[in-house]
Amino acid sequence: PHGTFIGASVFGIAATRPDEIAQNVRLMAAHLDYVAPMVYPSHWGSGEYGLSSPESQPYEIVNASLEDFKTAVRGTGARVVPWLQDFSLAIPYGPDEVRAQIDATKDAGISEWLLWDPEVTYTAAGIPGAAKLPATGTARPKLKAFDRPEGAVGAEGPVDSGLAPNELGQVP
Repeated sequence: PHGTFIGASVFGIAATRPDEIAQNVRLMAAHLDYVAPMVYPSHWGSGEYGLSSPESQPYEIVNASLEDFKTAVRGTGARVVPWLQDFSLAIPYGPDEVRAQIDATKDAGISEWLLWDPEVTYTAAGIPGAAKLPATGTARPKLKAFDRPEGAVGAEGPVDSGLAPNELGQVP
């Protein structure tokens, strides 16, 4: 009645191992508008979905896990809106890895996704030009150039949301 949506971010293994992570996606989805699984390739172990190195196989691990999430929410009315990885851990991540996850999401029949980078230095070259920014509701604006920290992946700067910084000088 308030024009809001309710969602829950869950761990990637929740679709297939709800008791192990204490997150039953099917039960939760019946009360949600969307489920946002954190399907970061770096967080999967060797052998998941038959993949020897999920972190170096971003398309395959994201696509396979999203199929399980789609099954888990089927019939509940909730949609799947995955969190995708835009940061490096053991494997350097850049435009190709980001785009592979976005393509896997699209190929799984899901048109929405969220990116996560704890340093908020998103890899713009991996993001399709038609991507929307929820904060502004408009097509992606021009990117600001900035000095990347040593060792950071990607040549482009973060997406400029157009929002003013808070009292700490940061845009959350």
